[in-house]
Amino acid sequence: MDETKGHACFENAFRVGVHGPIHSASVPRQRMQSMDVLKFVAIFFVLWGHAEQYLLSGDYSDRMVYRHIYSFHMPLFMMISGFFFAMTVKPKVMENIIGKARQLLLPAVCWSVIFIVIAIVFTRQNLSFDSIRYGMMQSLWFLKSAFACSMLGLVPFLFFRRRHFGAACVVTLLLSQLLAVIPVINLPFMYPAFLVGGLIYIYHDRFQYSARWIIPVCGFVWIVCNVFLDGEAYRSMVPGPQQIPQSVGLKVAWRLYKYVMGLCGAVAFMALFEVIFAKPKSGRMISVAAEWGKMTLGIYVIQAWVLETALAHLVKFDGAPDSLFDFVISPLVALAVMAVCVCVIRLIRRNGFVSFLLLGTKWPASPKLAGENDAAAQKQKSADNQ
Repeated sequence: MDETKGHACFENAFRVGVHGPIHSASVPRQRMQSMDVLKFVAIFFVLWGHAEQYLLSGDYSDRMVYRHIYSFHMPLFMMISGFFFAMTVKPKVMENIIGKARQLLLPAVCWSVIFIVIAIVFTRQNLSFDSIRYGMMQSLWFLKSAFACSMLGLVPFLFFRRRHFGAACVVTLLLSQLLAVIPVINLPFMYPAFLVGGLIYIYHDRFQYSARWIIPVCGFVWIVCNVFLDGEAYRSMVPGPQQIPQSVGLKVAWRLYKYVMGLCGAVAFMALFEVIFAKPKSGRMISVAAEWGKMTLGIYVIQAWVLETALAHLVKFDGAPDSLFDFVISPLVALAVMAVCVCVIRLIRRNGFVSFLLLGTKWPASPKLAGENDAAAQKQKSADNQ
């Protein structure tokens, strides 16, 4: 491909992302089915990992299944977020900021308040201001991280989409590594995956064409990295009180190891679903997985109380054999919690205002305004047909 055609391909790909949803031949409709099912798989891994983390009394970092899930599941989720961000980014800056604040920050704040109220009612304790502030900052961290990544992603995907795009990607990538001073959002680890997801959308044709060799290459690197991921390695690369003290050079080495492992695992999964869904799939299980995959935000926030709080205090499986818990009990618990979350989400969606607050959906339009919008849309459709 010569340089002129390459630039034209890039412009066409990004023009679709800026001005509306995907309906072009570059990213066919079954691609959306694959992304919905992939989101279902990603949230399933999140809940499976949380079951490993919260339903046992021991140190979860010593559990092999938890470490392998941890190695890629959050980068995969953020990669999907970057893909959809590049696809739906709006031409106006404030429209992007307000939209992402509604979709991500508003549910995070509202659910955090609900969790605090539940904690006060059930524990009957007077929480201090510091504990409330800590809860508001730490809870549902992924939503805040996704918002921060989206704001940083505006630089390459909006401001410099036609000129200096590569330089903008590099600058924001370096900037994300300097923002480690904000530990809540984990930007140094999350933004690289977000950026890669956006690039996969923009260069989707090339990614789709190369998927069959991306899977074995990235999959092999991810597997090799996981071979060395024992409990000590996990505690060495995860920030927090349990992190093993180390020199600056060793910290950089562990960070690179963590990034390579997470990105390779996530990219391998993205490529795998490209191959699986190269042709549209049908069937009850696929449709249910795709439907549940559209509810990942709601599932993520609701499981924070159902699994991480309620079940974590009520149930412990310390007496279960490791293999039975890892491969039967914890995945079944994850699926059961997902089913509960889906039922709650469907109840929430019955009220537009509640859905707006808790799920970040658009503000419910009045019946009169909705009718006017439908009439205008029908009129525009008739004009287009003519």
